[in-house]
Amino acid sequence: MAAWCATTVVVALTAVAGSPGRASADPEPRPVLLRTVQAAAAKAKAMGRGTAAAQAELEDAGAPAVVAGGVHTCALTLGVFSDDTSLWCWGGNGAGQLGIGGTAAESLVPVRVNAVAPLAGVDLIGADAGAAHTCAAAVGGALYCWGSNAQGQLGTGGPGEERRPVPVPGVTDVAAVATGQEHTCAVTDVGSVWCWGRNDAGQLGTGSLAASAGTPQPVGGLVGITGIAAHEHNTCVVDAGGDAWCWGSDADGQLGDAGAATTSRVPVQVDESGIGDPFLDQVDVGRRHACAVDDEGAAYCWGDDSAGQLGDGGAATDSPMPVPVAAGERLFVRVDAGDDTTCGLEIFVVSCWGDNTRGRLGTGDVANRETPAGIANGEMRPTPFLGPLFGLASALLIGVDTSGGHTCAVEILGSVYCWGANDAGQLGDRTRVDNAAPVRTSLSPDPVTGVRLAARDRALAVSWQAPADPGATPVVAYAALALADTGEGCGTFGARSCVIPGLVNGTRYPVFVLAGTVAGISISDVAYGTPTGGGAGAGLPITGSPLRAQSAVAVALLIIGAVGLWTARRRRIRFTA
Repeated sequence: MAAWCATTVVVALTAVAGSPGRASADPEPRPVLLRTVQAAAAKAKAMGRGTAAAQAELEDAGAPAVVAGGVHTCALTLGVFSDDTSLWCWGGNGAGQLGIGGTAAESLVPVRVNAVAPLAGVDLIGADAGAAHTCAAAVGGALYCWGSNAQGQLGTGGPGEERRPVPVPGVTDVAAVATGQEHTCAVTDVGSVWCWGRNDAGQLGTGSLAASAGTPQPVGGLVGITGIAAHEHNTCVVDAGGDAWCWGSDADGQLGDAGAATTSRVPVQVDESGIGDPFLDQVDVGRRHACAVDDEGAAYCWGDDSAGQLGDGGAATDSPMPVPVAAGERLFVRVDAGDDTTCGLEIFVVSCWGDNTRGRLGTGDVANRETPAGIANGEMRPTPFLGPLFGLASALLIGVDTSGGHTCAVEILGSVYCWGANDAGQLGDRTRVDNAAPVRTSLSPDPVTGVRLAARDRALAVSWQAPADPGATPVVAYAALALADTGEGCGTFGARSCVIPGLVNGTRYPVFVLAGTVAGISISDVAYGTPTGGGAGAGLPITGSPLRAQSAVAVALLIIGAVGLWTARRRRIRFTA
């Protein structure tokens, strides 16, 4: 149950201040589009400089994120008309873990958690999903939790589940949160750690082995903590120096300390004698194993290997200290551990290994794997415009999380794909049918289709078809952008055509159209058009990507420059009804 703390940045619509349905003569654009294309460009620029640099630059620009709980899933998005994030959850709700109130046992579609109090208007920076509870951290350091509270994992000090988010007292300045099966931990912005909830195996790290703690308790002996993760009976952290520390049960060697302890009520350092480089600022904990990545892109796992979840290709032999994942030429930037399953994130690609019950590895079958195996394409499609640009025939994935019986990944535009068990609707595809290959969650809109360009004098008239599936909410606005030095564009509050002004006759422009909802944004395939004097040359339905032969970095930077100017001038886009 991996923790994340990042703002969702979808390659998306530049939104404007004002109310939908009313034209804006001098709008105030908000640079949503800019931020995610920066992430793509940063990733591309870092490809030759090691995965640590790539991950650092991607995180500096921001990244979409998704978390998988026991039988529910949550994702953070950034939609139109707001620079703030929205949290969406779906799947099982038996203990109120979706945070939407009421007594519904499940939701087959994403529902917005922070649409009402107390999270209405709160900008969230991170979240995590436990077995039957969820927590989210907000800008400013406040923390909210909801769902099951059987072991005090909500940290409120009171009994009973909470079906809407409640603030967690006693811990402030929260920078990241991690939820285990029935306990929760948080890292503050000064690198200290607090934990609460179930403690029968010492998973709180407070030095005691007793009943649960219903309020946050400090974990001693740790400084400069930058990453944290929790699961059934364990918690692990990584510090600024790249050292990992774990506590709780060591029944299968999951403390990683070479067998020095059987159970530890306080943090013990992971034995890194076989690791040449420090860990990145992320470690993850599975049910009985843990994994981390060093700053050269090598993945290491330790603990239980009964289903091959250590990924070393061995004979299902547990290891009390880190062993390298047999990844071949793969270089990882992230690794995520679940219930006897592990998944790793490479540059835009996800692979998984270990237990494949109900298809949780996403390989299209249910056979276990002892080494990393690429996930099937399933319903994943090339990321419009950027997919062909990077020469990938599938989605550009930048996040993955695996937990109880399902796994989810998020692509660079913010679309979410899930696979595995789906008995409570945790895959988010409006069904309860398991799937061994990725299916697209009904969250962000499909891309618009049928983009056509008609030449005008110093302008291009753009028309398009609405998305086949708008996702969780209706489309709020569209925008069309011509890649030019001046960053020209046009937008509408529902109409499916507009005219991009201020172009140069005789110049061939790449154009793409964005569709924005409260839940997310999509980008169309690129089309090309050439403005001509007198209105000649109408009807240019040219799509595709001749840009493949160009430098991915150069083109991504071109987009950044165009949108940056577009945003800075605050006049180039005209939204019409």
